[in-house]
Amino acid sequence: VAASLVVYVHRTAHPALRSVVTPYAFDYVYDAAFGGLFGIKWRTRAQGVKADLAWKAGDTGPAAHTLEFGGAVEREEDTLYAFFNLPGEGRRGGQGPFSTTITGVGVAGAMYVQDRVALGGLTLAAGARWDTSQFSRMPTVTPRASLEWRVDALTTARAAASAYSQFPKGWQVHEDFGNPGLTASF
Repeated sequence: VAASLVVYVHRTAHPALRSVVTPYAFDYVYDAAFGGLFGIKWRTRAQGVKADLAWKAGDTGPAAHTLEFGGAVEREEDTLYAFFNLPGEGRRGGQGPFSTTITGVGVAGAMYVQDRVALGGLTLAAGARWDTSQFSRMPTVTPRASLEWRVDALTTARAAASAYSQFPKGWQVHEDFGNPGLTASF
C-alpha cells in the first residue's frame, strides 16, 4: 500500500522560479509461508519529503535555459521476520523452534542538479544526482541526460540515459545476519 500525502506548489515572488514540495509515506509488506514449515515476512515503512526548484535562467541566443535543483530526505524502517518449523511442531505461520526478526532503521538523502536547454522543438537536459544512506558507507553520484523532440502539438518523442544505484536495506547490513560492508549496487 503506497500513499502520497500532498503536493504543494509554491509560487515565488519571481515569475521565473517554481518550487514543488511533496511529503509522502508508504507501507509495503511481502509475506510468504510454505505449508507452515517455513516462511518470510518483509515490511518496509517509509516517510519522506522531496523538493524541486526550477529557474528559467533566460535565453542565450536562440536557446532557452532552465536550471533545476532538488533534494529529498527519507526515513525508512525495514523489518524481516523468518521462521522454520519442524514437521508436527509449532503452528501454521507461528513462531516455531527457529525464528528471527531483524530490523533496520535509517535515513537516506538525495540532491540533484540539471540544465535543460531548449532550442526550437528540441530540448537537451544534462545533470547529476548525489545519493547517500545510513545503510551504506559510500554515497553515489550518477549522471543523467535526456533528449526531447516535440514533433507537433500532440506528439513528443523522448530518449534518456542514466546510471541507477540502489542502497542495501537495513536487514541486509545487520551485523549478525547480513553484511555490514554492503555498498550501493549499480
